[in-house]
Amino acid sequence: MKKFLKTITVLIILCMLVLTLSGCGKKKEEKNIESENKLNAIEAPSQEHTQENISTTEETSNDEQADKENEKKSVEGKWKENQYINEFAKIKFNMPSNWTKYSKKDMEQLITSVTSKAVDEEQKKKIESAMDTSVYDMLVSDTTTGANINIVLIEQTENQNPELYMKELKKQFESIKEISYKTDEPATVKIAGEEYTCLKTTAEISGIKLEQAYYVKTKDNYMITIIITTTQEGQLNEILSYFE
Repeated sequence: MKKFLKTITVLIILCMLVLTLSGCGKKKEEKNIESENKLNAIEAPSQEHTQENISTTEETSNDEQADKENEKKSVEGKWKENQYINEFAKIKFNMPSNWTKYSKKDMEQLITSVTSKAVDEEQKKKIESAMDTSVYDMLVSDTTTGANINIVLIEQTENQNPELYMKELKKQFESIKEISYKTDEPATVKIAGEEYTCLKTTAEISGIKLEQAYYVKTKDNYMITIIITTTQEGQLNEILSYFE
């Protein structure tokens, strides 16, 4: 059951990440058109300059990739024994002794296995694109009940905010026919003194009742997301007490 719950949680995270891309399509298209127009306006380079231009482009691409990786590292949290600390996100979590934490490699393998089950190539590309703009920072699980916590940092698009994001997420869940979701209205709550927009959902999958709470806040150009999945009544409040 624990493996099943973990897989369901990652599937829903991927659904969230794909949703973040819906608001940036127009932005990307406008940039592509602008770039194409600029290219058309430039006189074709002479043959002797072609190789030089290719080398410069490759160097620029490598530099941009390095900058991107450094930016991601700057927002990642760290573990100090059984305490997770993310200074950027202002999150501290004290993991109980009966819980287990997953390494970055474990999370990557789990995400890869879920991505491979995507229904078509277009969906896979969307998921891969979403992963490029996100930081999977923490996954922990209660070894006795299967409850788990995910922390993901997602790059924002220009027209996104937590309230809009939650409304779209609520609409997305309610449109899923295979799983009967019940969602509350988004609300503002606090975790360890930090303010978040929260969306709570319940669902029954293969006879297993899941309760999930999505917490989102923003900092700089990231949406900081905490997803808590529980299987027992009253478990959520206990888990929230582990944050400080």
